[in-house]
Amino acid sequence: MAVLGEELKTAKQLDAIGGYAFLTRVSGSIPTTAQAGYFIERVREQHLLREIIRSATGAVEDCFNFTGASTSSWTRSRRGYSPSPRAA
Repeated sequence: MAVLGEELKTAKQLDAIGGYAFLTRVSGSIPTTAQAGYFIERVREQHLLREIIRSATGAVEDCFNFTGASTSSWTRSRRGYSPSPRAA
């Protein structure tokens, strides 16, 4: 940061960008490799949520397009469907 600040000062542009205070504030908001694990986990979570939404949306669309076939054959045709056992 010091090198960048000096370069901006030499080019008489340091004050135009907000001075050293702005450089310090910006440097604190730049992600580092130390935070990579956090960001990778966030991307994974968002991907999983998008997949759940896509699957749920497909199920809702199938319900609206249901034409009257047997519901048990329809539910078995849903990808990944596994019926839960019922209590007696």
